[in-house]
Amino acid sequence: MKNSIVIITFLGSLSLNGSAVAFHVANGMTDPCHEEMTSTAFFETLPDLDIDAISLPDGNRWRRVAAFLIDTSGYDPSQLNERQRFVLFSLLVGNRLTDTGGYSFTDMESKRWFQGDGSDEAQYAHCLRGELDDHLAGDSRAIAGTRAQILGLLSEGTCRLALTSTGQITRVGLYLDYYGQVEVSVHHAWFLIGRALHTLQDSFSHTIRSEQDDLKKIVTVMNFIEAVRPGHDETRDGLAHSDNMDNCYSEDMVPLTAAARQASADFLRAVASDFCKGGNSNVKGVLDEWLMLNPRCMRRDDRCGSLRWFKIARIQPSGDYLEQMIGCGQIGKASYSPWFLLLPLAIIIRRLKLG
Repeated sequence: MKNSIVIITFLGSLSLNGSAVAFHVANGMTDPCHEEMTSTAFFETLPDLDIDAISLPDGNRWRRVAAFLIDTSGYDPSQLNERQRFVLFSLLVGNRLTDTGGYSFTDMESKRWFQGDGSDEAQYAHCLRGELDDHLAGDSRAIAGTRAQILGLLSEGTCRLALTSTGQITRVGLYLDYYGQVEVSVHHAWFLIGRALHTLQDSFSHTIRSEQDDLKKIVTVMNFIEAVRPGHDETRDGLAHSDNMDNCYSEDMVPLTAAARQASADFLRAVASDFCKGGNSNVKGVLDEWLMLNPRCMRRDDRCGSLRWFKIARIQPSGDYLEQMIGCGQIGKASYSPWFLLLPLAIIIRRLKLG
């Protein structure tokens, strides 16, 4: 037991400089980027949301967890009535689970497999390139896949709204600091919209955007799944995912974070309208405004005025897992990150527990 405590303490000290693979979700060591963006958009669009008729689940567990999550996002849950809290809570849970899969951020063995999922669906959930999304054509394919995933979640959410009031509620598991693994009831349609909202928000940290288009058009899409494996080739696979751009509160990221907040609010208004009228025309309109490629930019020397964003993205790119674990990544290419020591140490903890 004493050995376990020593190792856990060491893990905590290492994780202080840890990185994520998207705008951060809140845990003991990272800022609530996604939660704050989502809650800000929710409060801004609340008058447009038709949620007075939704049913609430039985029990008080969701209420306690909702209060915790909403407070974490920087807002006072008492500002909302119960139905409003339930919808915002469902959005926040869907948004978080897109990043965590419901695992603890210290459960590195599980998170390694979750975040290492190389399927196109898993990569498009974070607006990243799939493994075959190569060269300039890969940008178009990645964006098309990302848009299709968002529209698919909207379509599934619309179908859920057609069910009975109790059929619209589902249970999901998530991990919360100080609480551990909990199972909670969420409104399924708004939970799915929370996942879609996460994907849209990631399109600001996982792409380079055009300054000449007021950050509304995309210059190129980044690559995570091949950047953390040997043999990543930027000219073929695209720019490596950037840990530096995941910090939504850094001075560098202020313009992109503001744009992500605006896009999130636009998206929620469009969802509310499409849920009310049926179809997806309003959400498509938002995606046309915020999630489209400017195909001319990568063929221009100035990248549509966005060269500074390439410089920012290259400060701390993701790199080969093995190189980072043994500390021999290329300088300026894949800097050493102590997160990669967490996996073997997590395995040691598990063995100590079993012993």
